[in-house]
Amino acid sequence: MLLRLTFLVAVILVVPLMAWTAEASAPAPQWSFDPPHCSILFTVRHIFVPIPGRFADYSGTVRFDPENLAGSSIDVNVQMASVDTFVAKRDEDLRSPDFFDTTRYPVMSFVSERIERRQGNQYAAVGRLTIKDVTRQIELPFTFYGVKASPLVQGKQVAGFEAHFSVNLLDYHVGDGRFQRMGAMGDTAGVTLYLELIR
Repeated sequence: MLLRLTFLVAVILVVPLMAWTAEASAPAPQWSFDPPHCSILFTVRHIFVPIPGRFADYSGTVRFDPENLAGSSIDVNVQMASVDTFVAKRDEDLRSPDFFDTTRYPVMSFVSERIERRQGNQYAAVGRLTIKDVTRQIELPFTFYGVKASPLVQGKQVAGFEAHFSVNLLDYHVGDGRFQRMGAMGDTAGVTLYLELIR
């Protein structure tokens, strides 16, 4: 009798816990990029002033729900040959082995390990950023603007995100440092993401 009672108590305690764990770790809703309303931008200092650029070709999977961060994730791939600084010769230089070496390393990627809430609508994705032959753990802070029904496409929802962070170029073997020693360019790139995602 005691054994049966102990078993029943264990079931009563464990089953709800298992259900809660399964629910908490279920994947968050998947969102798709809305390319006309997304931008991956960067600036790098040239002598005195920051020079802007962008990456035009990217893809990936974003799952996000502020109520289910355990099931949220970010997995993004950027095609490095799509770099565009609005000057063709400079873009050729950036694609060359001197910088991104896009023939050998065509993709830059970020894969999150976890997503954490900071305060209010501020979050951070902690994960692995890979550029060329280097992978490092970074913290990607971002703002989540919320979700609303699309005013343009019936039946669609839109989520808004914005992120700002910096990357040390030499940490990722983008350049060998000679232009930095000359004072011709900075050693960091400021990166800005503006994203409208839909589902």
